[in-house]
Amino acid sequence: MREELTAMIARTDPFDTSVRTAAWLRIARVLTTIDRAEADHLLDRGLALLADLPDEQRLALLPQAACLAACVAPERAFALHARTPLEFRTDKFLHDMARHGHAAAAIRYLSQWSEDGEFPYHAARGLMAHAGNDDERRDMLRSAFRAFHRRSDIDGWHGFQSVLGLFQSHWRLLPLDEGRETIQRFVRIIRERPDGRLNGRYTGRRAPVTFSSYRPYLLFTLLGPLRQLDRELADRITRENAELARAADVYPEGHDTDRDRPVTPLTGEALERWKRDWTGFGLDSRFFRIDDERQSDFRDSFDLALRAFARDTDRRRPNLAPRECWPSAEHFRTILYAAGKYEGASGARLLDRVPDPALRLFAEIELAAGLAGLEQIGGITREQG
Repeated sequence: MREELTAMIARTDPFDTSVRTAAWLRIARVLTTIDRAEADHLLDRGLALLADLPDEQRLALLPQAACLAACVAPERAFALHARTPLEFRTDKFLHDMARHGHAAAAIRYLSQWSEDGEFPYHAARGLMAHAGNDDERRDMLRSAFRAFHRRSDIDGWHGFQSVLGLFQSHWRLLPLDEGRETIQRFVRIIRERPDGRLNGRYTGRRAPVTFSSYRPYLLFTLLGPLRQLDRELADRITRENAELARAADVYPEGHDTDRDRPVTPLTGEALERWKRDWTGFGLDSRFFRIDDERQSDFRDSFDLALRAFARDTDRRRPNLAPRECWPSAEHFRTILYAAGKYEGASGARLLDRVPDPALRLFAEIELAAGLAGLEQIGGITREQG
């Protein structure tokens, strides 16, 4: 593997700086499986190239550069994220960090959160499974609540839904008094803020229930924990809101109604069938079963990727973003990663079907990642225009 990666680095020489930057950062991720010191060195070389790119190219590559750095050296990822303008930031780098063996660093970062902008609630929910104990989970939960209440720009409902979802899933981590005080504060905010129109729906094991505004919808989200932490308040808000009362008739504990329902484990045959049906990869909104793709020599997935490449290279409206960010580049990377993971070295035969040399190099790196057993990382893409 070392020789192959060294050869890939050498083959970046003819390409422009944006391609070399992306390639070096991606190769550094694969190098972590055989030589962490060399991976750190190549990462630093790639980040030095990144810093010298024109502003437009550098900003386009920054979010994914943070994700790739997160797989190698978390502190460098945090520094990149801090330099990324708010409108380009994503919490994807925290997921990648955790899935590449650095969950402790991501958890510590979230537990000590003090940045501007919205707290990464989605990342916190994902990292709960990586935490080593309930103390770490509680620290992240409390950090999320502090970040929410510290912000002065919470007029919109989006961030509120995110923090409520985190509370609804993990409120049992809190002592009863703290949980009760927290949920009472959330209920007070929901009741005092101006309501807004919404086409909301919840579908559980019973009949679906609908909501025409945010207030009953969000209160329904909290109904289960509220009944356990402050039943009197739960009864009062249910009586005063007709939509919430109607939903509570169907789901008395809100989203928690079926939490304690016993789950019947799958039989061995059913589990194997499930694995066959859901082992594969996604491109755009399509899912490709790996068994189907192997039987057709990846015909359908390549057809989709080649159509995306035709759009990216359309002379009338070309994609002016760095090629690392092209949707077609991500498609080819995904296909070759799957080939490496599920077919081994023979998957290299597919590289000849990638029409662009830079995209072929990116795909070859992800083939190596699949062969090395790394988790798939995915990309951040930009469409034309």
